[in-house]
Amino acid sequence: MTGISIRRGDGHRGNYQRKPFKVILDNMRSARNVGAIMRTSDAAGAGELILCGTTAIPPHKKIEQTAMGAEKYLQWRYEIHTLPAVKILKQQGLPIVVMETTTRSKNIWEVNYPRNLVLVCGNEALGIGEGVLELADYIVEIPMFGYKNSLNVASAFSVVVYEMIRQWQ
Repeated sequence: MTGISIRRGDGHRGNYQRKPFKVILDNMRSARNVGAIMRTSDAAGAGELILCGTTAIPPHKKIEQTAMGAEKYLQWRYEIHTLPAVKILKQQGLPIVVMETTTRSKNIWEVNYPRNLVLVCGNEALGIGEGVLELADYIVEIPMFGYKNSLNVASAFSVVVYEMIRQWQ
């Protein structure tokens, strides 16, 4: 092939700037999912990651394996409890968007995402805590066309984040 070359190496491409959204991981059980979400968060330009409860935090070998260094470029912090962290952000006027399959969930394509929001992802088996769900301005889900009712949380996070960014372009 001529005229096509594969880009290698990391670094800013084009007009790089952090986006005004935050991500909360609520008691995520898999450190590999945390790492994958960190990598996607960096790629998408997330403003901040808030790791809550039992969610693994760096330095952690499994996070580092899937984040592939992205954890070094993200602003992140740890909070012991998810609910108070969400309450504070909501009191600051930030819209809360929760990824969860519920009877109130809206298709991700039917929501107009405000720019300055908080996106909450939950535990892979148990989901989001009820108190956090009650604070949600939007509960979103990805339409499924097969047997399973959801994607892996890191995969789902990527789909939702890039739908948000697509709308903001």
